[in-house]
Amino acid sequence: MPQETFTVPRTETEVAVVWGRSRLPSDIGAELIELLATEPEMVVCDLTGMAALPQVVDVFAPVASYLSAWPGTVVAACVPDPAARDRLRTHPATSQVVVTATMDEAMTAARRSIRPVQRAHLRMLPLPASAHHARAFAADTLHSWNLSTMASTVQLVVSELVTNAILHAHTVVDLSLSRIGQRVRVGVHDRAGGRPTVQSVDPFAYPLGGQGLLLAQEHADCWGVLRTQTVGKTVWAVLTR
Repeated sequence: MPQETFTVPRTETEVAVVWGRSRLPSDIGAELIELLATEPEMVVCDLTGMAALPQVVDVFAPVASYLSAWPGTVVAACVPDPAARDRLRTHPATSQVVVTATMDEAMTAARRSIRPVQRAHLRMLPLPASAHHARAFAADTLHSWNLSTMASTVQLVVSELVTNAILHAHTVVDLSLSRIGQRVRVGVHDRAGGRPTVQSVDPFAYPLGGQGLLLAQEHADCWGVLRTQTVGKTVWAVLTR
């Protein structure tokens, strides 16, 4: 399969809905993580009738750092219970979540919060040359967005995250670049299991690089992993000009 560059045109708002009735916070949170990995414009969580309602904050705690770093997806929560709604509105982990009493209010408030996002995607085979293609793709994309001053840093993070996926996942790799204003999100998705961790890498053992998470930690404003249950994981990093 050749390298494949593509964009996803969006003619209307992309909305994903998570239903919470009779479900535990951990189950709802896992679905939310999977959705955020695909970068929808809006995710609306209807938490009416959710099991273990006093633990409602646990739905959003695992993605709090992601939502704080990247405003490209607006997350709203419909919580009819007044006590649970107040808990969400005042908790630090949900400061980026739009909290309302009804689904109609959640939809309306989320649509008002949507910000325009530019996106570009590259699909690659797990080959050594893919890191080079990823760097060139990042440079061209940043130039087209008039963010050339960020290109070298974004290229570095992109190259290392892609190399990390090639070395350890051995699957097709999808690179996504998204931009809001002076902020750029890098996403590298593979189809393997496991959760990558930050560790030192011998540059002589891995001449391609492979220090992706170390460099993401050093150069990005924030980074993390969105792991899905069925199709692998996305390592993301957000950088600001």
